[in-house]
Amino acid sequence: MHPPAGADGGADAGADRGAPVGTDCGPDGGSLASIAVRSDVTSEGMWLMPRSVSIQHLSLRHAHMTPSIQAIPTVAKLFVHPLKGAAPVAVTAMPLDALGALGDRRWLLADQHGVMITPRAATALAGIHAALPMRDGAIVADGPLTLRADGLDVLSVSHADAHAPLRTVQCWDDTIEMADAGELAAQWCSEAIGTACRLLHLAPESHRPLAPKYTGPIDAGTRTVSVTDGAPLLLLSQSSIDALNERLLQAGETPVGVERFRPNVLIAGTTAHDEDTWSLIEVGGVEIGVGSPCPRCVFTTINPRTLERGVEPLRTLATYRRGDGGGVMFGMNATHRDAGVIRVRETIHVRARR
Repeated sequence: MHPPAGADGGADAGADRGAPVGTDCGPDGGSLASIAVRSDVTSEGMWLMPRSVSIQHLSLRHAHMTPSIQAIPTVAKLFVHPLKGAAPVAVTAMPLDALGALGDRRWLLADQHGVMITPRAATALAGIHAALPMRDGAIVADGPLTLRADGLDVLSVSHADAHAPLRTVQCWDDTIEMADAGELAAQWCSEAIGTACRLLHLAPESHRPLAPKYTGPIDAGTRTVSVTDGAPLLLLSQSSIDALNERLLQAGETPVGVERFRPNVLIAGTTAHDEDTWSLIEVGGVEIGVGSPCPRCVFTTINPRTLERGVEPLRTLATYRRGDGGGVMFGMNATHRDAGVIRVRETIHVRARR
């Protein structure tokens, strides 16, 4: 069930303007490299977390090694992506239901052939801002969905009801029945991204099995997942982004922000790539199994502010985050054991390592 070309921040089997590409494959074979991380501000308006000491990059092949700096991991930021491929929504609390983060990637766009659309094919999708009802810093429902895009009126789309027509959608290797949001929504979204499409939402009939490779020590059983790139959750540490940005700066390139990588949970208080070594963690009483590394694609080369494409940061990541199968790995797929709530600033307890 691994994603083919053009992931929503995940796997990709193609290339864009000479950028290296990631595929869903095994551990990376790199070497240890000592790098120093500094405070800075990216061109995309994201602060890099300050570091006054050197850290070690732990390649995936060396993921069993104990980090040289002991710290207490915490939740730095939380993100939900109501519409797959559109702009993320920052939250301070993240309820988890059976599928993953509540409201995360429950809506998507599909072309006239029923194939999902990602920013790799329609860059303008990344510029759509989708919002769901919120209370006390948390998304509380999958709908109604509010859509905003430059040059268009705001659109509010009711939550798909039991009478909404179903359409068959190809989401990576999975075929899913999803509820159509109607003609007005289709017209608005088609104008927003510049190509004909339909807006769809997960329905009771939607069934997409969760693959065991995303669950770590947690049993996948008969669980299902939304229209993510495969896993209910994606974890990434700020230190890993800082380490990447230090390499970009050394190469004369512009640092990038967390939005390039679309995690649900951004982690503070670790060494770079310490998340690679985790097997089981606990946050706010919720156990989370850490599964496979997340392969990266040309989506990461789209500037979320300007929507322009480049070759970074994928080109630099490829120099030190290659997997054995050639994919570029950055961040970790993960699965929660039960429903619960994760909050910003909560401590992450590492219960087991690989």
